[in-house]
Amino acid sequence: MPGTKLAEGTYAIRPGNLSRPIIAWCVFPDNNPWDKNAVEQTSRNESWVVIQRRVSGNIQFFRDWQDYKFGFGNPAGDFWLGNAALHELTNQANYSLRFEIIDVDGNFFVADYAGFHVGAESDGFRLHVSGFSGNLSDSLGYHSGMRFSTPDVDNDASSTHCAHYYQGGWWYSHCQYVNVNGRFDTGRTWYDA
Repeated sequence: MPGTKLAEGTYAIRPGNLSRPIIAWCVFPDNNPWDKNAVEQTSRNESWVVIQRRVSGNIQFFRDWQDYKFGFGNPAGDFWLGNAALHELTNQANYSLRFEIIDVDGNFFVADYAGFHVGAESDGFRLHVSGFSGNLSDSLGYHSGMRFSTPDVDNDASSTHCAHYYQGGWWYSHCQYVNVNGRFDTGRTWYDA
């Protein structure tokens, strides 16, 4: 995946044979910007494309389908990469997914999924995850197979419009065990499944 460095941590990447680059925050073994004590990631000697980041709450995630499709925010701050980019990236090869969460007390939590794929827009950017490990529960597994929902496009399986109720786009079912795109506050939304 060739890339051009635009700024510290921010790269224009062009996976596969895409005609346009994707602007993304990339984490390499030597530039983990979140927690210098989180050595598990760096000891694995892997690189990651960051698909979502929320550290300040300055960017509103209560957005419509088009915003989630194309992405929003700044890769160096709070942002969503975009569902079209997620599909393009994960359609190229086998990808894994990692959630890193640091709570208000500085505790570090991780959820890894060995298999990660986002479907095409024609299938609602359907989420597929498998192969969980980590010190969080397998809460995202509950959402696997679900289509993405936003306040203006209700694809969840609930009579409640989950994206509107929880104020953010996500792969809701009945409604959520995990939602990192909802209202920004000091608590994490990652329930035991």
